[in-house]
Amino acid sequence: MTYEYDVFVSYTRRGGAGRWVQENFVPALRETLDNEMAREPVFYVDWEQETGVSWPQNLEHALLRSRVMVAVLSPPYFRSPWCAAEWASMCARNKVLGLGTPNNPQNLIHGVRYADGDHFPADASSLQLRDFSGWTVPIAHDAYSRTPDYWHFYAEVRSLARDIAARIDDVPPWDAAWPRLRPAPPAKPAGQFPRL
Repeated sequence: MTYEYDVFVSYTRRGGAGRWVQENFVPALRETLDNEMAREPVFYVDWEQETGVSWPQNLEHALLRSRVMVAVLSPPYFRSPWCAAEWASMCARNKVLGLGTPNNPQNLIHGVRYADGDHFPADASSLQLRDFSGWTVPIAHDAYSRTPDYWHFYAEVRSLARDIAARIDDVPPWDAAWPRLRPAPPAKPAGQFPRL
């Protein structure tokens, strides 16, 4: 086995991020990254899953076989058990590979600040993030692409794409043993009796 995807996009649908990611961010990133690579980049975004697949296993499989992760960060992202598990899985891979250290500061996570930043966990706060919080307008691409702000947004996406392309070119070889973390199952409320 080997990599199947270049970029795994990790995001929450809450707080307007889902619409922004789908309408504006991912289309611009696909277009700009395509212009930075010798081959067509392969993305994994969960809305492209086939109907009927077991989505937890599919997400786990896709993340394990992705070269880098682009994480769209906001407080709701870190409150989402699945987003937190994706984040923790890629952080664990960085640790196994010795990435994100003082001697090797590059890592496999490209963090995008969608909102806030003051309420992120320490490992996210210590990562150099791309700040898109000024351009997180969850409106349709056709309308947004005609605004003056769009061109500043697009220039920042293009800069991010250059960084991602450079990182994709030198990711370590794939390893089936990389950590895969899942959210803990929800706790059963106290005082409930089992169904008879």
